[in-house]
Amino acid sequence: MLQRPPGAPGLRHVITLWRDLSAGRGQGLNGPAPLSWADIRAYQEIMGGAFKPEEARAALILDRAYLNARAGG
Repeated sequence: MLQRPPGAPGLRHVITLWRDLSAGRGQGLNGPAPLSWADIRAYQEIMGGAFKPEEARAALILDRAYLNARAGG
């Protein structure tokens, strides 16, 4: 059976953050809209959590990689 390789500490938290943010993302003419700092701020206000700056940056980097992969790049 295949096993998932261990992730970096805190990576699961960032992926959960990204998935939650992604679930509420908008749509543009060319597909999913990129997540923004405003999306992260709104999420924090609604959910009552605070994220470290590096966690928020990592979620945005993950989002850019996701959108790039969707676009075939």
